Amino acid sequence: ISITIQPNENLLGDGDQFESYIKLTGDSGADSGNDHYYFLSGDEILKQNPETITNPSFTTIDGSTPFALVDGSRYDVTVYLYDQWGNLGGFMLNNEDPPGGNVAEYGNQNFDTTLPTVSRITTSEGTDPITKKVGEKVYFRIIFSEAVKADQAVTVTFETHASNDGTATIAAWGTADIDPLGIFTVSAGDESSHLTINTIAPGGGGNITDQAGNNMAVFDIPALNNLNNVSVISVDGVLPTLVKMTAAPDDDVLAEGETTDITAQFSEVVTLTGTINLVLNSNLSTTLSITTMVNGVDDNSNPVSSGTVTYTVLDGDFEATDLDISSIALSGGGKITDGGGNFITSVTIPDDEELKDNAALTVETVKPVIST
Repeated sequence: ISITIQPNENLLGDGDQFESYIKLTGDSGADSGNDHYYFLSGDEILKQNPETITNPSFTTIDGSTPFALVDGSRYDVTVYLYDQWGNLGGFMLNNEDPPGGNVAEYGNQNFDTTLPTVSRITTSEGTDPITKKVGEKVYFRIIFSEAVKADQAVTVTFETHASNDGTATIAAWGTADIDPLGIFTVSAGDESSHLTINTIAPGGGGNITDQAGNNMAVFDIPALNNLNNVSVISVDGVLPTLVKMTAAPDDDVLAEGETTDITAQFSEVVTLTGTINLVLNSNLSTTLSITTMVNGVDDNSNPVSSGTVTYTVLDGDFEATDLDISSIALSGGGKITDGGGNFITSVTIPDDEELKDNAALTVETVKPVIST
């Protein structure tokens, strides 16, 4: 409690025949019916600049026996001010005349020293299992123990990476709210099998404050009350990628009419819309097209998809060093889509997983001749 007083004349106080005082009477809660007194003294009874009383110590009517207020109770406040001649006068609160005349009375004042906390997380996403992909949103609410304000934006961090987790930002709010809305938007790279919230924190040294001015100090979400306890949301923000190019056979000198199967392997199970078009450095005028995907596993037994096209060496094809991909592209409107609905419309071969890195092929179609 903080009380600021500025009498318009000197008052009677401690030890005088009449003593100016403030009385708080409990009218609701555990302290209902009890009276608490604070007797003014010292600079508090002098006509001067405003005097602020911070966390006054209340007593019984005798002025000496401590009698503290009870957290969570509601009080009626009565103010008795006596001037130097013993006249009982009123006071003004926020430049308004007191409602009780000479004895100023203000009812229904709540005493709250309990710091606000997070009670639980809720969501409108439902309880059925769902998957969110890149660009899609997860709506959630932070339920606080009481209505609060935030003077800085609040950052909510989700478990979506080993590091650099995904975040949602709730803008600062100046009107007390018990359940502010947050929106988490899935970004490329976000991934979670069961989305949960890691941390809640105001930014920039800001505070989350209740209506009594108590600043939130602990931001933990109680056990069994997180997002993953009320929803089954998986996040797939990992875009499919082309992992490597291979060939079978992968070590040979290819002559006209001979073949090798060229395979594009992807990072996960995907579907192909359109075609993947390849041009080899042995023949820049011929395009090879991958039209279908086959599901399998990679070297680590992870499920993946691959697409294969057979290269048949034509008359005039030639590559004396390393057969390689000169260009690769999806056909117009083509795309690669994973199980979460994330898709790509262009492909790039990793620098160390090009065809020349995974195969040792050359092409020779020049027919021998008798020179002499």
